[in-house]
Amino acid sequence: MDPGRISVLIAGRSHASLAAAVLLSRWGVRTALAAASPMHDAAGAETILGPRAMEVYRALGLAHALLARARPTASEPACSIADDALASVLIRAARRWGAEVGTEERLLSLQTTTGGVTAAVGQRSPTRPLNVSAA
Repeated sequence: MDPGRISVLIAGRSHASLAAAVLLSRWGVRTALAAASPMHDAAGAETILGPRAMEVYRALGLAHALLARARPTASEPACSIADDALASVLIRAARRWGAEVGTEERLLSLQTTTGGVTAAVGQRSPTRPLNVSAA
């Protein structure tokens, strides 16, 4: 992660965080993701994508990739998709648009001052954290 290249640091790797990274990166905002804690995906967990979510993913050009990995639900046009499949599609899209999405980076600390915000980002076994500042 290059601190001079980042305009927005998203602390979290939820589906909403990943979608935000896709949107921001697509709009040209230099974006990076760091999880507040290591990822713990529940095996077999699924997410229902409703009509509004699919509208957003369709506008981003991701609907086809998501539907290829999803299964229909009783209420069309909603679908059900495995959480890891959804995350995979979103991570690939975010990276394609230029977001930095590491698999090992996590948020170690966050400090707010009158001059802005400084986040310490490091590996799961950090030896020296990287400081990212924004005013």
